[in-house]
Amino acid sequence: MTYEEYVELAGVYIREKKWNKALVSLTQAQKQISKQGSKTVPPQFLSIYGFCLANTGRYTDKGIQYCERAVAIEPFRPQSFYYLGMAYLKGSKKRKAISSFYKGLRIDDGHPGIKEQLRKLGERRGPLLPFLPRRNFLNKTFGRMSVGSRNRVFI
Repeated sequence: MTYEEYVELAGVYIREKKWNKALVSLTQAQKQISKQGSKTVPPQFLSIYGFCLANTGRYTDKGIQYCERAVAIEPFRPQSFYYLGMAYLKGSKKRKAISSFYKGLRIDDGHPGIKEQLRKLGERRGPLLPFLPRRNFLNKTFGRMSVGSRNRVFI
C-alpha cells in the first residue's frame, strides 16, 4: 500500500473510533515516507498522528505535542486546529481547546467539526456581577449558586 492509502485507512479507523488500528496504519504510512527517502513528515500527518495518540488515552501529552508542532509548521489548516483542540480536550485542557477551535474558525468559519465541538461545549454566560471580573470571588460564588438556574442573582 502507498502512504496515501495508509492515511486513508487510518481515516476510516478514526471515524470508527478505533484509535489503535488507526495508529498502526499511520505507522505504516510513516514507514512508506521513509522508504521514499523523505526525511520530513507532512504536518497533516503529524496532526492526525497526534490526534490518534491523544485518543488512545495513554499518550495524551505526546499527542498534544505532535498536534502543536503541526500547527506551528502550517498555521493555515483549520483541520489541524480541530485535531489540536480535540487533543486538548482529551488532556482536560478545555480553555486551550476552545482557543484552538476559535483559531481554526478564523481560517474557515464553516468548519463542521469545529462548529460541532463548540456547540457541544456550549457558550459561557456572562459574569453574574458584570461590574466585577469573572474570576472575582463574588462572581465565582454566585455563579456556583446559580448553576442549574437561569435566574440571575442581583444584590
